[in-house]
Amino acid sequence: MFSSLESHFGSLNGLRILDAYAGTGALGLEAMSRGAAVADFVEKDSKASTTLLANIKTLGAANRGRVHRTTAAAFVRGRSGDQSLWDVVFLDPPYDVPTSELSELIVALDPLVSPDGLFVVERSARSGFSWPDPVEPLREKKYGETQIWYGR
Repeated sequence: MFSSLESHFGSLNGLRILDAYAGTGALGLEAMSRGAAVADFVEKDSKASTTLLANIKTLGAANRGRVHRTTAAAFVRGRSGDQSLWDVVFLDPPYDVPTSELSELIVALDPLVSPDGLFVVERSARSGFSWPDPVEPLREKKYGETQIWYGR
């Protein structure tokens, strides 16, 4: 995944990241370790959020990683009119999040993504996924039971 992102952008240096279903923050933290300037982590579970905060502190990135303890949908609703844009949006929702809900979130996020930005969706290959308008599909890759979709 990160090789694909570095190929697209040249490097992750200075990029703004949104990890919308952060869990313990693995995707956003990896992006930060590769040079991303800032990351917003959205995680509603308090236990996972606590672990995420500890992980950010351990990485020494407390001034670059922001944790938002809410749902992804509520977080995006609160960002309407925001002028700051993300370069990469990671969407690795729990398996029980319906594809329709994920698609609605992507449509709401689209105006908040930079013109050259990317969406990266990771889901079970069995769940199926297709990009909602106006996102342009770029590529997809299957790794066993996991599939990753890239869109712009």
